[in-house]
Amino acid sequence: MDIRLRGISGFDVTRLLKRDKQTKAIPIIAVTAFATSGDEIKALESGCAAYITKPVNVDELLRTVESYLPSSFPK
Repeated sequence: MDIRLRGISGFDVTRLLKRDKQTKAIPIIAVTAFATSGDEIKALESGCAAYITKPVNVDELLRTVESYLPSSFPK
């Protein structure tokens, strides 16, 4: 989830997804290039499972995504 979206914040979109019974169990990883003090806390409080800043370290992103995949998921 990008934090800075046009017209709505990623925090607000995350809250909406977490309120919906069809999407609430999906782990959301916040990603932003405009990291400011407190954004990580806001992301986690809004329901994000993790927070990554841009430029994205591909290895870190892959490890983070893998950590939320079910153990039965083929890797």
